[in-house]
Parts: sequence; structure tokens; C-alpha cells
Amino acid sequence: MMFYEYFIVQMTQKALHCLFISTAFFLFSCSDEAAINEPCDVNAPFAKVTHYDYSFDLDNKSASSLVTFNFQEAGCCALLENKTELTDSPWVESEELIEIKSDGDELSFCFDDMQAPGTSFTFHSQQTVNESTLEDSQVGFSTQFVNSNHNLEYMLSWVEGCSVFGPCDPAPDAFATYNFHVTHQEDVTVLCPGQITNSPNLTNCDFNFDGGPTYSTFGIIAYSDWEEIPLESWDDVAITLFDNRSESKIEFFDTEYHRDFFRWMVEHFGPYPYGDELRFIFAPTYWNGFEHPGNIVLSDALNTGGLFSGSPYENPLAHTTNHEIAHLWAGNQTTLKSKTDFVWKEAMAEYLTFVFDDESGRESAAQKTNRAWEIFAENSEHWLSPTNELRLFDFYSDVYGPGPMILFRQIETLSSRGQVMEALQLLLGKARAISLVDVQKALETTTGLSLDTYFKFWVRGQGHPQRPLFATEVQSDYESLTFQLFALNRQAIPFATFHVELRGEDPNSQRASLPIVWDQPLNQSMHIEPKIDFQIEEIRIDPFSEYLDESFPRGHKLNPWSLGAN
Repeated sequence: MMFYEYFIVQMTQKALHCLFISTAFFLFSCSDEAAINEPCDVNAPFAKVTHYDYSFDLDNKSASSLVTFNFQEAGCCALLENKTELTDSPWVESEELIEIKSDGDELSFCFDDMQAPGTSFTFHSQQTVNESTLEDSQVGFSTQFVNSNHNLEYMLSWVEGCSVFGPCDPAPDAFATYNFHVTHQEDVTVLCPGQITNSPNLTNCDFNFDGGPTYSTFGIIAYSDWEEIPLESWDDVAITLFDNRSESKIEFFDTEYHRDFFRWMVEHFGPYPYGDELRFIFAPTYWNGFEHPGNIVLSDALNTGGLFSGSPYENPLAHTTNHEIAHLWAGNQTTLKSKTDFVWKEAMAEYLTFVFDDESGRESAAQKTNRAWEIFAENSEHWLSPTNELRLFDFYSDVYGPGPMILFRQIETLSSRGQVMEALQLLLGKARAISLVDVQKALETTTGLSLDTYFKFWVRGQGHPQRPLFATEVQSDYESLTFQLFALNRQAIPFATFHVELRGEDPNSQRASLPIVWDQPLNQSMHIEPKIDFQIEEIRIDPFSEYLDESFPRGHKLNPWSLGAN
């Protein structure tokens, strides 16, 4: 990408009009009257964007942005992030503007007077969007060959990624409203968040809802081989499925099951946040699913399970669909404060899908989901919230298994499921950004537990996460058991609750399940006399997947949310 410096000085009472564009970072200065006061142009903060009006031409990849931004604190200068090539001189609707400067990935806007917090301006730019993605994912803008007649075009922001499409506020906790205007060929269908209106060559999407983070709302997908299928409305929400004719999924889409989960989410966390439309979109995507507000994108490689499904979930298609529905509340309407909070939104989506299945007569699906978390956790390489500086792309796939186990499943065994659900109800249902600290406080409020030591042991760290390891010994009389529980990093384990199952020669009739509450110091043993009338032939530790440990051998690492990456 070429870099430019723009110096725009507009006529005011204090300045002359000047313009210079340099391709070699050549510095140009206007009169002293146009100079910025020294205290005002140091350490300029990022502006808070409240609205994007974004136009994009799918054919020539040109874009234009009208970005409305506010000063977050008093100052003369503010920043936006931009990783595109600007093709024309940017400008701001203000006679007070004295300079716009592009330096690397930052655009700075400076004014001749101190601006109060909340002061609003509109910035105009034109730019070219490059076809490039984050490694082998679809984060960025991509054109994917599907067959000889059809390509999939996808603009996907993700966390802190919106600046590859134009000037933006990259903060994960930034909410805005949006108008998208996409020019395209007549046979192409364009989908983006908000209310859609279209003509043969133009699609407009107007998103004016609370709770629109850039990571998910800045998303445009286009394709020419969808079949648009209206489904029965879910209460007052119109449901439409866009089925890829090349890989049709309509016969496998369980409308009633997903409707029931949608209603369960409304019952627990409040009204559907995004108006009266919800679209499900099947396409050849890198990730199994993605939660654009009102536009849930699902991979057409998802299947309904089985030996060769490539997934430990009982029904990968059904599970992924409900996971993404949960994100409409947990991730979109309530969003992340920072990238290191990424785990809570994925953990909540997984846990809520699990709880719904477990409480609605789908125990088998719930058990396999719970077991899937353990499988994913076996080969995770990073902590849930790494304390060392990492790209989100380097650790995001490590949260899907240990995340729901550590943040919610283990805590419900230490308290109750009802108390954990109460904590989630404190957190969700409103447009705001929350952190892992907020999650911990909510859990402490509803469970009465003090979780500082727990979060220190389980959640934050750097390097490879060190999890507990169990050991058991059966005494010669087969009437007493000795347990040891220790951590690979030799730290004391704060507390644990799980079961141990004892089996005899006939496991159907000779079986006993013992609840274990572990509060022993490091490396001390727990002795139990189970009072059974059979000889122990097999011991199963944690048969109900209540606790995360290192009992399983490490093997090939799985990316839980990308079948194609494994």
C-alpha cells in the first residue's frame, strides 16, 4: 500500500488555504498563522465514530466514506485508523479545520481551537479497497471462485479490522449506525446488516439499531447463486434463508428447533435487538458461522453430524446455527471491551447452546457439546486471556473449548446453573461493552463465590496454559480410594467439584458415582471409602465433563470454528 501525507489548511480567520500531497513523506508547512498550538497536537486520541455512510463498487473496488466522529476528550486533534489507499484529498466539513495528516495507518484531524468532548464532525474520503485477507481466513475483502459461473465476494471486518475498508474507529467497544450503498452487477445479490432496499444494480442497507460493533456490522457479502426462501416468521421477526444452490442446506435446516432457541433467548435476555428481519445465509466460508447483526452467515460445508462429519458436535449445522443466534445478544448487542475479552462471547454462545439442549430434552446433544469442549481444550496453546501481546488471530481458536468449561460449566458445579444464568442476565440484554472483569463480578454477585484466585489460576497467563492432572490409586482391599490432584505448573488448585464413577465386572449393575469436592492443598491426597459391594474394575474420573484437566493425550490441534482449517 502506498502512503501519502495530506496537509489541508482551510481558510479561517487565522489561516490561509494550503494543500500539498507528498508521496515521499516530504514535509510542507504553511504560514505561522496556520501552525497548530503545540499542546494540542500531541498524543491525539482516537475519535469516536457514531455513523458510517459507506459506498462500495464491487466491480472496480472503489469506495467512499462519510464518517461522523466525535471528540472523546477535549483537544485540538483526533485520529482515525485507515489501511486503504486514499485516491482523493480527504476533507472535513468545518471551517475550523487546519490540517489532515496521513501517517502510516493513522489519519489525524487538527483544528484551530480546542474542541469540547462530544463535538461532532463529518469526514469525507475516497479510497481503493485491496483484495487481501488475514492469512488464510476471509477477514478483509476477498473474491472466492465457487464454480465457472459464480464468485463469492465478502467484506469481513472482525475485531479491530474495519480500517482495511476505509477510515474507521477500530476499538472493539465502538458502536455506530451505518448506511451501506453497494453497486453491483444485476445478477448479484448483496446482503449486509440493516433494512435492505435494492434496485437492479444498487443495494442499500440501513442499520439504525443500538448495538452495532464494527467487528460484525461492517460486513458485506455478495453472490449470484442464492435461492431466497422465506420461512415462517418467528413471532414478529421475518425469517429468510439464502440457500446456496450449489450446496443446498434447506432440507437440513431445522426451523422449529432454531425458532425455539430464538424464543428461549428472547425469554431470558430480552427482545431481538435488530428489528423485524433475520436472514440466514449459506456460503462457502472459512469460518463455520459469523454473527453479522440480522445476517447470520453459515458455512455450506456444515453437515448434520455422523462419523465423518469432522466435528465432535452431535449436529454441527444445528449447533453452529444456535451458537450464532446467541451471538446476536452475546457479542453484538453486548460486545467486547478489548480483544483480550474475546473469550467471553464465544464461551457464552457455547454455554447457552448447551444449556438450551440440556433443558429441552436434547441431553445427547448437550453431552456431546460438553465433551467437544474437552476435546478442543486438549490441544489449546494459549490462555483464555493472554497477558502477553498476541494477535487475536493467533489465540482465538483456543477459547472455544476451555472458555465455556472454565467460565461457566465449572462454576455451575461450584454453585448452580440457575445462578450462572442469573449472572448472564445481568450482563446481556442491553447495548454496551463488557470485559472479563465484568463477567467475574456478575458471577460473584449471583453465586456468592470469591473468584479472584479462580480467575488467576484458570483465565489469565502467558505461554502454554497449565491445567490440573488427576491421579488415583486403589488400595489392595478394593474398599478405599486415594486421589491426588495437582497442577503441571505446581500451583495450588483453588477448588474443584466433579464426580468419580466406579465400575465393577458388570458395568450395567455394578456402578457407583461419587461426588468429589476438592479443597486440598497442593499434592495432598483425598481418601474415600465408597461403601460398595463389588470389586472395582474401572475408575472414570469426571464422567460428566464437569472439570477441565490434562487427563487426555495431546494430538493434532483442531480449529473448532473452521472445518476447512483442520
